Amino acid sequence: MPSIGFSDRGHQHLKGFADRWHLWQATDASTGGPDRGTIGRVDELVRLQEFVSSLVAGAGGAVALEGEAGIGKTHLVRVVSAMARSAGVQVVEMVADEVTRRAGFVPHGLTDHGRVPDRQREHLRGLLHRPPDDGDPGDLSFAIVDASVDAVESLATAGPALLIVEDAHWADDLSLSVIRSLIMRSRSAQFGVVISLRPTPHPELLDRTIDALVDSGGAHLRLRALDEIDLHALCAAITGAAPGQHLRSRLQATGGNPLFVSELLRSFDDEGLVRIESGIAEVPASVTSSNLNQTLVRRLSWLAAETRELLRLASLVGTSFTLADLATVTGRSVIDIAAWLRDASIAGLITGDGDRLVFRHDLVREAVYADMLPAERRDLHRAAAQALARNNSPTQHVDSAALHRRAAAGSHRRHIARSGIPHRLRDSRPQGRQR
Repeated sequence: MPSIGFSDRGHQHLKGFADRWHLWQATDASTGGPDRGTIGRVDELVRLQEFVSSLVAGAGGAVALEGEAGIGKTHLVRVVSAMARSAGVQVVEMVADEVTRRAGFVPHGLTDHGRVPDRQREHLRGLLHRPPDDGDPGDLSFAIVDASVDAVESLATAGPALLIVEDAHWADDLSLSVIRSLIMRSRSAQFGVVISLRPTPHPELLDRTIDALVDSGGAHLRLRALDEIDLHALCAAITGAAPGQHLRSRLQATGGNPLFVSELLRSFDDEGLVRIESGIAEVPASVTSSNLNQTLVRRLSWLAAETRELLRLASLVGTSFTLADLATVTGRSVIDIAAWLRDASIAGLITGDGDRLVFRHDLVREAVYADMLPAERRDLHRAAAQALARNNSPTQHVDSAALHRRAAAGSHRRHIARSGIPHRLRDSRPQGRQR
């Protein structure tokens, strides 16, 4: 007899009632509760299933899941982990931490895993904690890498094993060296390696690790945005209703990012903006969420300060802009502007549209724009309009200048010093980056 569980469906409007009701859906708890499953990603699921089947059959290998933040890497990592565990594979999971950046977190993680044989764990632990030896100034990194590979191979003697490392873009060099060596050995051993990573940052050693994965026959899966049908399906899975016209428009603004969809719907629900009637979930026209804006802005904190400032200025221009627009407004060269925006481009925040650039997610542009104080926006609009007009701009720039004048109309505030452009953009230069 199945046990009963309950799934929180949030606060919703019910037909015939003025108030919003907190609804719970009864589920069969004996099956582990509700699972929205994987929406889209058909090709990726096939590749992951083939990878696990091959691993169970005795052939190793490696998979890299690459995509922007929120695109679904962690979900697919959980899927492949569940596939492997259900097939009897020993799974070792680790996550690189942007904040702590623990040196050698992969070999340290192996010493903490109970299924790694004691002898290999103690040997590896001894290398990691060995104090500097004046009589032997040699680097212990090579010995630690070899010992880590030996530990995983020893684990695999008891059956197929899988090492999963999430957020490899934050991994230290020693851990990346271990991962790279494991990938190169995996084809001739009974273990596999799965890593997830963002398109940026990419230290040189991570690029070499991906090259080694591809050269060894591994799968480098780049996760793309969900299409419109999948966006609607994800919305229906979360809300229990098909999206209405206005909600569909807001879903398009997510740029196909599943996390943004989830955050958008959660924010709308928290603020009482979702109404469900006759199986249709709808929101007011032109609705925005202050909670969502704050969440999205926080998610840009990893970008360099200069890049974030340029995105703020770009949001003033409108839905599209050129490098020349921003160069004119800031007084810097197009080369400098391109260098500062490189990470934002690689991360998929902006993309090309002919000779112009656009925010790939309208939600991000709206959030960056809304994060400025009204007076700040007004003064920056005025400063940008004057800079574009003074520059004898081409047609597209003149249109931008007109936009700024309209947005700043009626303002009598003192202009921000030196065209209102942040000092860090006027007085600094792009720093070199690893790629």
